[in-house]
Amino acid sequence: MANPQTENGYTALSNEILESISKVKLNGTQFRIIMIVWRSTYGWKKKEYPLSETFLSNATGIHKQQIKRELKSLIDNKIILVVKDATFNSSRLLAFNKDYDTWGLKSSEVAKKIPPIELDTSTGSELDTTGGSELDTQKRNNKRNNKRNNKRNEFFQEIFNYYIELNLVNHKTLNDAMKKGINKAIKDNGYTTEECKELLKRHKEVVELTKHNEYPIIKRTLNAFFGQKVYGATHLICAEYEEGGSKFEMYLNKKKEKNPANRYWRN
Repeated sequence: MANPQTENGYTALSNEILESISKVKLNGTQFRIIMIVWRSTYGWKKKEYPLSETFLSNATGIHKQQIKRELKSLIDNKIILVVKDATFNSSRLLAFNKDYDTWGLKSSEVAKKIPPIELDTSTGSELDTTGGSELDTQKRNNKRNNKRNNKRNEFFQEIFNYYIELNLVNHKTLNDAMKKGINKAIKDNGYTTEECKELLKRHKEVVELTKHNEYPIIKRTLNAFFGQKVYGATHLICAEYEEGGSKFEMYLNKKKEKNPANRYWRN
């Protein structure tokens, strides 16, 4: 049975901070990130602490892509401050912003943007009771589904076109296997179009940087890159090129070897 005691350690927070944060419209991930920031700073009697997205992901049990999105929101809304940017050897230095007057996402501000509820006072006489109403609904649903499918296909095509521009494997056309692979990556890891492109760009550069090595990194087909898992592991091949991934770190090391003066690298 768990039996936590304050004598074994505690995090000192002012009541004013707790009262203020309770009025902010946060989602669950954002609140858990803040809890880890508090634990890593105030819990150690510090004002700031180096915290990577990988560390926050491991500490909360939330996927790193989701951490990345929600941490950016907290930073953009000045709830979390970036004291110092990441370098080759260290993570970003983060701090909690105690000046709640500068925060975004205030519940009072959000409430002002929500229009008042308009009650439906109709008697129901205006309802369409014709026999064709179900057919009209089906037509609308089909139109909506077609629009969604077209948008998804445009997304797949954009990723495919970028892959071809990188001159990796010479695919002739976009096929269902590639669509399935890309779809698995965005479903499992929540990638955006630009994130998919960035991962492919890093793959291309690692291939180029290691082509004269004894064990060079091979070019991956589009469907394998996004849709297959690393041998003996549970994560997808493309995840190796995320920040903190083994291929990403190889990319940084090779870039540094190529240009020792280049000590920093950003997306």
